[in-house]
Amino acid sequence: MFDIFDTHPELLVAMSEKKDGNLTLGDTDEEIMQKNRSKFLERIGIESKNVVSADLVHGNNVQVVLRRDRAAIIPETDGLLTNEQDVYVSITAADCLPVFFYDLRKNVAGLAHAGWRGLAKSILPNIVDTMAREFGSSSEDIIVGIGPGIGDCHYDVKEDVAKQFEDFPSAIRNAGKKQFLDLKKIASFQLRDVGILKKNIEIHPACTYCKKSTYFSYRRTKPEPIQAMMAVIGMRQGI
Repeated sequence: MFDIFDTHPELLVAMSEKKDGNLTLGDTDEEIMQKNRSKFLERIGIESKNVVSADLVHGNNVQVVLRRDRAAIIPETDGLLTNEQDVYVSITAADCLPVFFYDLRKNVAGLAHAGWRGLAKSILPNIVDTMAREFGSSSEDIIVGIGPGIGDCHYDVKEDVAKQFEDFPSAIRNAGKKQFLDLKKIASFQLRDVGILKKNIEIHPACTYCKKSTYFSYRRTKPEPIQAMMAVIGMRQGI
């Protein structure tokens, strides 16, 4: 998914696509969802029992998880971190950004779910702060992959939403009476503000709205129940 992670064979970074089916937690057809998730995880070489999932609330809560938490769903959480091998943290997304973190020195892997609400509530700085507090991470050692997610080409927002990001004027595009928000740019700016080096941030170019055959997009189809992809990161055992 990201060149920045490719030189780290101990790390597994993946995101499902539309072809993998709906992987949303709490889907009305639980049996189909679990079958889809198991099939996707098997394809990327992970057992379901080793995955920790976040039960998303578009907030800024970050939790550290360990081997004892495997197979659990962590309530009211949009960010997960682990420093243990064979523990894979996961979120789902369908326009919101999956943001992948890895501390090169402390071997800490993390994942955040970042829509406009999460970004406004500083979910990404909270991830970096938690890495520093719990593991002694230095921001200079953290590499980050942002996306895929909805692009500013399709993400028009109301004025009250755009106003929350007025500190990042280049991430707000005015077109007639509409304002479009660049979530990926906001995420990058917020990360750099807390010390992540520009060279250590990679932004995935794909817009989930545009790539109709590849990704689910809530903004594009507004499905009920929600259809979403699954993002995963973790460190392989023994590598």
